[in-house]
Amino acid sequence: METIWPYPEEEPAFEKSGAYTAWIAATDNKVHSGAAWRVQVKGDEMATPVERAKPSDGKSTSQRAILGALVGALETLPPVSTVDVYTNGQYVTDLIDNFNEKRACGWESSDGPLANIDLLKRIEKVRTERQIEWSVHQVTKGKQPHSSIIEHLRRLARSVCRDAS
Repeated sequence: METIWPYPEEEPAFEKSGAYTAWIAATDNKVHSGAAWRVQVKGDEMATPVERAKPSDGKSTSQRAILGALVGALETLPPVSTVDVYTNGQYVTDLIDNFNEKRACGWESSDGPLANIDLLKRIEKVRTERQIEWSVHQVTKGKQPHSSIIEHLRRLARSVCRDAS
């Protein structure tokens, strides 16, 4: 049975199409997982970023949460935009790098259906409807400022997990 992402689609938080930078992070504990993201206008460090975090239900995993963070970041963007996504998660980096191939295979691998198909379809829907182009960047520990931002988002995700418990 397919799980459905429990959040309604968000309206864009930014008004102007353009280039953006996003950071995503996730965490999980024994009861909940949490997703957090930050998006800002690319190259404008003085602009106020949009930063959000959401808990998920008790059945979620850190992989599901990081995809939820990606959904949240993409939904923040207005139509006809580009985004550089920074994460320290290999799972989402590999997924984005092979997204078109996974979609073309019907969200299946040689082992069967991929996990989190509902989120993969949601990501594709937002990207297609809003005409968003993306690239992903794997952040290694200590690479600043990205590493600090991702660690901050991890703490934010942990706090929404605690609050939801």
